[in-house]
Amino acid sequence: HRWLHDYPRILHRDISAGNIMYRIVEGKVHGVLNDLDLSSLREDVERGTPTSHQRTGTPPYMATELLQAAGGTKSPTRHLYRHDLESLTYVILMLC
Repeated sequence: HRWLHDYPRILHRDISAGNIMYRIVEGKVHGVLNDLDLSSLREDVERGTPTSHQRTGTPPYMATELLQAAGGTKSPTRHLYRHDLESLTYVILMLC
């Protein structure tokens, strides 16, 4: 996830248990994020360019702030790196 953010400068925006895989290469386990169809370039998000007219993601794993904005209780917010990290935290909690 960090590599996607730092090098191709992509926000995944839909981290869930179904979008995480792993592969083993030479005895080492590597995590893999798949299903980038809801992702967006960081430049678009930082510029404020709308990447979607609706909140995207899998609700059980979405960041609380994004869910509140989607429900109309708060003004819409941009999807940030910390929102992806919060989603990843929920996936880890569910797996534990």
